[in-house]
Amino acid sequence: MSTPRKKVLWVIPSFQVIFPKALAKFLTTAINTHVVADKYQFSVWVPERELLHTAMNRAVENLIIQDFDAMIVSDDDCLPPEDAIARLLKHYEDGLDVVAGVGYMRGFPHTTTAGRYFPEGATLTIDTLTKAPRLTGFEWIEKLEDEANDLVPVDFCGFPIVMMRTAALKKMVAPWFGTEIDGGGCTHDVYFGRKAQRAGVQIYVDRTIDCGHITEGPVVTGQNRSIKRDLWKAIQSVEALRAGQEPNAQGSQQHV
Repeated sequence: MSTPRKKVLWVIPSFQVIFPKALAKFLTTAINTHVVADKYQFSVWVPERELLHTAMNRAVENLIIQDFDAMIVSDDDCLPPEDAIARLLKHYEDGLDVVAGVGYMRGFPHTTTAGRYFPEGATLTIDTLTKAPRLTGFEWIEKLEDEANDLVPVDFCGFPIVMMRTAALKKMVAPWFGTEIDGGGCTHDVYFGRKAQRAGVQIYVDRTIDCGHITEGPVVTGQNRSIKRDLWKAIQSVEALRAGQEPNAQGSQQHV
């Protein structure tokens, strides 16, 4: 007699549209779930034209009511590896409660979205880029490669793609997501991190699941086009080296 498959809800909140690159990534990710199809039964839900924290709260409510075992959530403008779902479900099988891929801020300086609170509370720090002092109670974990393991424990993180175990969500007090906690405003993922801490639910970031983040297209001007050309050439050279080819530094045709 075969073992019943675990039920997984894949949630992709989208207010109105999904960009073509993200759509392509979601389709290939869906196709790649075939490697775990013998163990998992997938359902997909795309909440539309809804604030993110309300959509996420409804997702958890549906998860519990319909007796799903776990939830995968994908951000509609992030690009995870195509085997991300199978890799996240391996963490589910290993007994972990919440595991996310690595996300990056859309704006400069594009730090990771993995964060930890300072144990001593609000602390005067020096910004690594501007060298200006600032008072903050947390740090973004910039160098995940310096962490001891691929699974990095965090207090909160962004959710480019994340696995959440239903049993862990049941330990938390609803609502699971919001925009204000402890008297201050916050994003939905920081809110979730606070609730998870209070319920004893540990959040991890898998630093091997690197997720791109779609940003606004930069404007090309006479002042910045040389920088953009040099960056393009550098990227092409790196990709050529990875493919074992000779780099081609020429980025355009020139008349002589």
